[in-house]
Amino acid sequence: MILTYTNRKGVEHRVRAVKTKAGRERYVCTTKPDGPFLDRLPKGYEIHEGPNGRVSVRRKQQSRFTAEEVRAVKAGMKEFSSLKPYEYKIAAEKDAITVHLICQDLPRLVSMLNPAMARNAKAMENLAAKLGYYEPMMRFRLVDGKQRTFRAERFCSLGGIDDWIFIGQDGPLTSLVAEYVRHLGQESFYELD
Repeated sequence: MILTYTNRKGVEHRVRAVKTKAGRERYVCTTKPDGPFLDRLPKGYEIHEGPNGRVSVRRKQQSRFTAEEVRAVKAGMKEFSSLKPYEYKIAAEKDAITVHLICQDLPRLVSMLNPAMARNAKAMENLAAKLGYYEPMMRFRLVDGKQRTFRAERFCSLGGIDDWIFIGQDGPLTSLVAEYVRHLGQESFYELD
C-alpha cells in the first residue's frame, strides 16, 4: 500500500525516492501521479508539515523543547493574546518555539466580502486552513539548556533588516510568553526592542 499524507489544505501527498547527482537517494513528497512510490518511510525519517501546509520528508529531529514548554506557549497565546486560534500557528522548530501569524489580508478581506462568515469562528477556521498563509513573527529561543532560560525575539522587516531582533531580557519561558505574546497582532508589536 502506498504511503500517503494529507496536509491541512486537504492535498494528498505521496513519498518517492529520487537519485541525486551524486547517486544518493533522497526522499520527496509529491502530489503528482507518477511513481513509483514508497509504502513506508526509511528508518530515521519522518514526514513534516510546515505552518503553511508544505509537506516534506526529513531526518527525524530530536526536539530541544519539552512538551510542557510547547504547551506553555500554546496556553499563553490563549490566555494573553487577543488573536483567534485560526490566526496563529505554533511550531517547535530546530532552535526555537515560533509563533506564526496569518497574513492579515485574509480576515480583513472576508470581513469586507462576507461579514456573517467573518463572525463564524468555524467557517473562518476552515477558510484559514485552506487558504491561510502564516508568517513567523515571534519566537522563543533556548539559550541555556540546563537552566531552561529563553530569549524572546520578534521578526523585523524595517529598513531592510529582515531578521530576528532580541526583545527584553532572557528569562523563564512562561514569563516571556506572558510579557510578549499580548503584542502579537497589535501596533505595540513594532515598538518592542
